[in-house]
Amino acid sequence: MAFREQRRGPAWAIQTYGPFLASLKWTLFVTLTFKNRWTPGAIRRAMPRFFGWTGFSAVFWVCERGDLGRLHVHALVKFSISDRQSLAWSKRRIQKKWSGRYGRASVEVFDPAKAGAQYVEKCLGDPECDWDIYIGD
Repeated sequence: MAFREQRRGPAWAIQTYGPFLASLKWTLFVTLTFKNRWTPGAIRRAMPRFFGWTGFSAVFWVCERGDLGRLHVHALVKFSISDRQSLAWSKRRIQKKWSGRYGRASVEVFDPAKAGAQYVEKCLGDPECDWDIYIGD
């Protein structure tokens, strides 16, 4: 990972990253759940390792608590691929790699009309959420 920014507070994060996140042409919207209980620290350590093998151009992930109090991750992933075959392969690989070990993975082609960037952006201002962004080499 070539870049990692430390958080400086909710207002700063939303003002800084909100427009940036909306400006990128994301490829995938990913939701990762856990079959076992994970700590926020374990999730933070796992995200660069998990996404590192994908060959991404950028990844923005957020970890939040669901209705039942269990942590889960949403991620926006940008690849430098454009053909459908490579995209389908990437989706299947992410689903298989995550679901085989950790829990469930939902991987969808990013659709700007579904407001996925705005959905994960809400976590920037929540002190209960953890998040990070990685820009590939």
